[in-house]
Amino acid sequence: MASNQTKHCANCGAEAWKRCLGCIDAPEYEDGDAAETVYCNHRCARRYWRTHKSRCRLLQKRITLSRVAHLLKATILAFRECVFYQNMTLAELRDGILWLDFDRMGSVKLGAFPSQLTSDKNVKESALLNNQCMAAPCILAPLAGHLFPVAGITSVVKLDVAVNALIPYRVIGYDNWDPQHSLLKLQVGDESWILDITGCQYGYPDLITPFHKYEQNKVRGGVIKDEQYAGPYDTNDTTGDLQEIGSHRNGRARSARLVAEHNARKHFTAFVKTYFDDKSAKDFLSGPTSEFNERVAGFADEVKALMTDFMEKRLGVLRYKLKVLASRSNPEFITVCERDPLDSRRGCGSGTGSTMTSFRFKYMVHGLGLDFHVTLLWNFTEYELVPKLTA
Repeated sequence: MASNQTKHCANCGAEAWKRCLGCIDAPEYEDGDAAETVYCNHRCARRYWRTHKSRCRLLQKRITLSRVAHLLKATILAFRECVFYQNMTLAELRDGILWLDFDRMGSVKLGAFPSQLTSDKNVKESALLNNQCMAAPCILAPLAGHLFPVAGITSVVKLDVAVNALIPYRVIGYDNWDPQHSLLKLQVGDESWILDITGCQYGYPDLITPFHKYEQNKVRGGVIKDEQYAGPYDTNDTTGDLQEIGSHRNGRARSARLVAEHNARKHFTAFVKTYFDDKSAKDFLSGPTSEFNERVAGFADEVKALMTDFMEKRLGVLRYKLKVLASRSNPEFITVCERDPLDSRRGCGSGTGSTMTSFRFKYMVHGLGLDFHVTLLWNFTEYELVPKLTA
């Protein structure tokens, strides 16, 4: 906390300038409760340590919590920069509103973020994290599992709130917009904090906020009700937001994208496990701020390299079963098709000469002089990723 005012030694009251490095720049829980502690010399620092120790360690927990949030956000941005739905065609801040648009007719593929959309860092982050408030905690779950214990977090609860957007966003062509938002409530000792990794999409850059301040200033109505508590946060659940994959209402194209997303997350989860098997999460989060920031940047670069390699190699094809229903008295039978799971509109690559004739779950199969309608079996267990054959 920079200040031009003369500071006084916490021990003797003399003019001082040596700050306690253990709790410097800690976030506030109540206004003014994280004011820096300064000393005139090392002797006074040693003499005052017994008094300062408990407060210093409390503030150190806040600093660790802030670093956890910083690492999580840098990681989800790196992940989404490589694993992104590429049909976004507009991301622009105009008159205090973030305007977004999408190609609703073309092929929707997973791939790198279209960097030509914006050169504004804040707009890019808002676009990357748009509509990611449910996905981000799942993607980051394996990393959070390593970091949360180090920060002294004793419980984590998911919340669904109606947020007062500081910068609203609009999707062109859609008039209805209700900023429903999901976030995490963390308990650290006697303090309750809100962890909001994706709040930048609403114009809120703060990653951690005291619960009571978030409730008063950012939640519509100023109160978080009991029904908005969605339950405990499971750091082993990396696909909780993808459960709808088994529903036929989502369509074959959407389900294929979700399967690809699922496998990208599995790839990331394996990386996190390997990374923190070799390195200590406590060591990662400790040390001077400059060194920590360097480690975060390095970790984000590794995530980008990992996911870019995953996306470019197309590690598998999606194999799924089709149930063929005869239009006449011919009995039904099962055929197997394969496709690139990263391409949402490519038709079947194999299987009884089948060709795609409609975007809405139906295919025509010609054989024995009969026309057959084909319906997908939407049980998730029917999907399988198999290695892609290469020359």
